[in-house]
Amino acid sequence: MGQPELPAGEQLIVRPWNEADVPSVVEAYAVADIQEWNLRTMDADEAHEWIESWSAAWHAETDACWAIARRSDGSVVGRIALRQISLAAGSADVTYWVLPNGRREGAASEAARSVSRWAFEIVGLHQLDLHHSVRNESSCGVAIRAGFGLEATLHSYLKHADGWHDMHLHALINRNN
Repeated sequence: MGQPELPAGEQLIVRPWNEADVPSVVEAYAVADIQEWNLRTMDADEAHEWIESWSAAWHAETDACWAIARRSDGSVVGRIALRQISLAAGSADVTYWVLPNGRREGAASEAARSVSRWAFEIVGLHQLDLHHSVRNESSCGVAIRAGFGLEATLHSYLKHADGWHDMHLHALINRNN
């Protein structure tokens, strides 16, 4: 199946990335907190290659990555993805970031709810996991607003530039399958 465009509330959509989105990806990875929590920077060539890799991962059924965009003009405000999709295990990890101009509008939580519904109702996944540093309180709020329950704290789980971080594990279970 082709990668769908999905509604994400009244003001937003999640849609496949395209070549015109390269500047938005570069902009995102120049934002200090996106760099901090995603552990990378990005130039235009890397962004182009990354967008191409997202398309390849979609066709390999291993990852699904969308732009979170405004319905009104298509401008990118963020990214939402299902990573490490395992159709056999019925699971995937949810990741996201939001540009400063799209924050405080519910973009990440709306997109996470939309992608989760699609993953459960169309793909038939059973469980979605979401990890974030315990220091990233904004991400914790997104997870909770999107319906992901806090499952555990994983101690010294991921190394950031400032050292090892404890991570929260949130999960959303498909109770209909």
